[in-house]
Formats: sequence, C-alpha cells, structure tokens
Amino acid sequence: MQEKSPEPMISDLDEYKRSGEKKYPIVGFWGVGGEKFETATRKNYAEMAAAGFNISLTKNFSVEKMKTALEAAQGTGIELIAGPWNAEYTEEWIRQVKEMDGVYAYYLKDEPPMDGLDALKKNYEFIRSIDKDKHVYVNLFPIDAQYKFIKTYDYEAYVEKYLQIGVPMLSY
Repeated sequence: MQEKSPEPMISDLDEYKRSGEKKYPIVGFWGVGGEKFETATRKNYAEMAAAGFNISLTKNFSVEKMKTALEAAQGTGIELIAGPWNAEYTEEWIRQVKEMDGVYAYYLKDEPPMDGLDALKKNYEFIRSIDKDKHVYVNLFPIDAQYKFIKTYDYEAYVEKYLQIGVPMLSY
C-alpha cells in the first residue's frame, strides 16, 4: 500500500495580508528592471500585474534605484522585493528601505547551499533585528539540484535546516 503524502503546511495565510486584502505572492523572478534599470517603468509594472503577478524581484537595488522603481510601480498592484544584490546589508540601508511603501520583502539569497545556511541565518537575524514587519525572501534549490551546487545529497535535511532559520516563507 502506498503511503499518503503529508498535507502541505501553510502556517498563516494572513501573513500575506496587505492593504486589507489577502494576497498570495506571485513573484516575477527577474521581473521589471533590467541590467541598467531601464525597464522599471509604470507601463511595464502594469503589464506585469495584468499577467497575474503581484510582486517583482529585480536585481541590484541601491536605495536610489529602489525609490525610482517604487515610484514607477505605485498604483499598478506590484510590490517589490528589495535587496543590495551581492552586497552586505547595512543597518542604514535597511532603515531607509524599511520606511518605503511598496516594498514586499527583503531579498536575502537565491539558492543557498547547505553549507551557507548558517550565514543565511545570521543575515536573517540581522535584518529582523532592524525590521520585524517586512517579509524576507529566500529561494531554495530545487529537489534535483546537483551536489556541486547544493552541497548535500539529502534534500529533506536541506529543507529542514532552512526551516530552522525561521524565515516564514518558502520558495524553491
């Protein structure tokens, strides 16, 4: 007899409540922005929203670029995931972004390897020490990731270790 799969766990859909409506995050990974930020326009954010997305993750947000992108996205139904791509978060950066409307989450890491999860936890705790309200976004490796990237053969242990960090959002 085949064993029944466990029910998916969704801790609290109210976690995704924004502006009085429940919203399940549909993220456009590498959404609007471009390498030189030339595509961060109101028209492009509106097209993204019309396609069913409500969140855009875009590469390399300085505080200035973040403000420009938020102005363009305002009124389109798109919120942004912000992060100083491939740089360290600083207290000053977080404090500035924390006050901006339209920021859905802080971008923490894309596909962290098993041996990078301890550092990820420290970064998560640092962000949370300054801003407890905004989400933090991490995108895990998929189950079929090669060992040379994920640094483990045990995917279940990888996800379990990630869950111990405490990030209430799971993406893979």
